[in-house]
Amino acid sequence: MAAKKSQAGYRDLGVQNGANYVKDFNEAYNNAYPAWSQAWTEMKRDIEFVLGKQWSAEEEAYLLKQGRAALHFNKMMRIVKLISGYQRKNRLSLKADPVEGSDVQTAEQLTAILLWLFSSNQMYLTMSEGFEAGALMSGINLLHIGMDYMQDIVNGDPQVFRHPHNQFLLDPTFTRRNLDDCDYAMIRMAPNKDQAKILLPFMDPDDIDGLRLSGMDNKFPLMTSHRDTLNRPRLNLYYFWRRTTKTAWLILDRQTGATREVDMPTAKVNQALEIAYAMHGERFEKIKKSKGVVELDIILQNLCVYHGPDPTGIESHFPLVPVMGTYVPEYEDWAYKIQGLSRQLRDPQTEKNKRMSQMLDIIESQINSGWKAKGKAVLNKDDLYRSGQGRVVWMTDDAEMTDVEQLRGTDVPQSHFQLQEILDREIPDIGGVNQEMFGAPENDQLEVAGVLAKMRMAAGLVGLQEYFDNYRFAKQTVGLRLIEAVTKNWTPDKVKRVTGQEPSQAFYTKGFGRYDCAVTEGLLTDTQRQMFYAELKAMRKDGYAVPMELLVEYMPVQLNGEIKKALVKAEQQQSQQAQRQMQLDEITKQVMQATQMLQVAQAREKLTQAEENRATAALDRAKAAAEIQDIGAQRALDLINLMFEAQQRIEDRNLQREQAMQAGGAQ
Repeated sequence: MAAKKSQAGYRDLGVQNGANYVKDFNEAYNNAYPAWSQAWTEMKRDIEFVLGKQWSAEEEAYLLKQGRAALHFNKMMRIVKLISGYQRKNRLSLKADPVEGSDVQTAEQLTAILLWLFSSNQMYLTMSEGFEAGALMSGINLLHIGMDYMQDIVNGDPQVFRHPHNQFLLDPTFTRRNLDDCDYAMIRMAPNKDQAKILLPFMDPDDIDGLRLSGMDNKFPLMTSHRDTLNRPRLNLYYFWRRTTKTAWLILDRQTGATREVDMPTAKVNQALEIAYAMHGERFEKIKKSKGVVELDIILQNLCVYHGPDPTGIESHFPLVPVMGTYVPEYEDWAYKIQGLSRQLRDPQTEKNKRMSQMLDIIESQINSGWKAKGKAVLNKDDLYRSGQGRVVWMTDDAEMTDVEQLRGTDVPQSHFQLQEILDREIPDIGGVNQEMFGAPENDQLEVAGVLAKMRMAAGLVGLQEYFDNYRFAKQTVGLRLIEAVTKNWTPDKVKRVTGQEPSQAFYTKGFGRYDCAVTEGLLTDTQRQMFYAELKAMRKDGYAVPMELLVEYMPVQLNGEIKKALVKAEQQQSQQAQRQMQLDEITKQVMQATQMLQVAQAREKLTQAEENRATAALDRAKAAAEIQDIGAQRALDLINLMFEAQQRIEDRNLQREQAMQAGGAQ
């Protein structure tokens, strides 16, 4: 809890038992500092290399003694900026997707809040800075989720603050990237008194004004902001989180076996059970458990001014998320345990600077032109200095011109140039990038080079996937912590102001962000409306019947009402034209079918006529034969019946042929 104020004002700025909390803080710092101090030294050197300070003090002194400049040919900055630029160019937003069977409306409201927080508080930029300065340069940065009361002094806004490597300490035994097995963490800040009033709103501003500035203590020696630009000391402010336990009560329903945690004091739990006993008898039972929580101590000028839960309401986790590069928890040497991408580039960058410095020194040590002259040989000695880039060697009047000889320096060995080419290739390769990622194809055949460039770029990104995975994990963890902070601090009025809707029934349900929704990445848009528009476009492109009115309604453009009228009118015209085309196609199809049926009927008629002609001819021949041969009447009738049966079979075959032709025409 915060310090209490009596009628006479603050008797003591510190809280009760504050000295013990300060003692615990000092013990934790002394325990973590030996390990982290090794890492800090190397991390500082990593950043210096990226920024261009790549010679040690001893090397610079050696070059200065020889009259040579400490030249830097910085290849590391380009590689770091290339990877950082790729991450910035391909940013994704955060959204809350409902899990199967959960409340969709609540997830949509949380998505709207996440989009608003990230866009209005420049969290995307803060996250990218943490990725560049942490994963790529020093090896680690810390993202701190805290409450900002600058714009809203009632509810506050969850904000993401970035802390560099030299401003925090973590428990050296932690192994998990979400800090779930980290026992303590601390952050050092150096605000002035006005900034402290904003950071510590629970304190009386007069008490902060009355604090004596004692100057920098001996903690966090590499931190750079202990004094302002006028060399005035600042306040020593520490945030110290540590894991502890508290008593938690569970209510057991003996009838169903369901168990639920209740966040109430013991007295209220007993009172609730008495009421339940009067209604349901001994159906409910309380169970006492120990629950792991995180407590915060705020120490100002060596006084503990706050002790209790974190102001964000995040109870079971640290409100801290590390953005890390390479981290090997099982390795014991902290000088190498945590490192960024820049660490592996330091040695080849050093060798490149040395070789280039040697080559330039060899070239500059050669006298390409100059004069040898005696003191009385010229009228104006300054004229010799104005002729060319060489030097003037003055000789005594009694000396011979051949008494002084030029010592020519050796040419630059060809192996130096070959080594430079090797280093120019090796530095990007060691960093996991290739020429295609720089946008420079290596082949004169541009079409082939373009395809190969995409393949090689993808292969290069595979080697950097660890850094992007760590950043994505940190980003999703930040999203979960922000959701918890919002549900613990925002009132329904604030939720409605941001989302435009009343909070759903499940909005303030404990554990909704953990069990009922998943924080995932989506298209980077400023608002939920723009994200919905992008999703509608994708559905329409995939062939779904998305109405134009709905698409235009959520189009993120100005004067969309006029655009909506024009586009809807154009779509109606296209729809009418499509209907007319369909009608024309139907008429054309019917005409073609009628033509086919007419052709079939004509063919049938011709076949029938031909068969009838053949049957008549056969009958005539039979009659003639009967008359000629004087056969009996009965024999003639039998012959005529035979002829009619043959004619019937012919007609049956014609009918089958006609049906087959009609079936083929329908197809």
